[in-house]
Amino acid sequence: MKKKNIIYFFILIGILIVCFITHKNFFSVEKNIPAEVLNDERVTELYEEAKEIYSWFAIEFPYESLNYEEIKGHYILVDDNRFLTIKELKKYLEHKFTKEIAEYLINKQVKNKIFKEIDGKLYITEYHRWW
Repeated sequence: MKKKNIIYFFILIGILIVCFITHKNFFSVEKNIPAEVLNDERVTELYEEAKEIYSWFAIEFPYESLNYEEIKGHYILVDDNRFLTIKELKKYLEHKFTKEIAEYLINKQVKNKIFKEIDGKLYITEYHRWW
């Protein structure tokens, strides 16, 4: 039995060596992504931006991003070129937060009927201030 285990061990080692040789970057991290230089000013800027965006979901969506002339039922058109649909809003959030946080924020708001797509456009309930 021991002899069989030793043979399997060497086969596994052989496979790993072949993978390593044939794929130069097999064990390396992506090197083409430029690292952003973070200084105190940039960290503060990123924090303030994240705090503002998070407030959209905890306090109130920005008034200037709403088109009160286009209301459907209890929903107001979100008139913001950064995101015109729920999918685009989620993608925008994923650039600012982790994917998990973005999904949590979107899923919670859609489930609670805060955001809704009507005719392919993003709307928010007029009661969004009272979440």
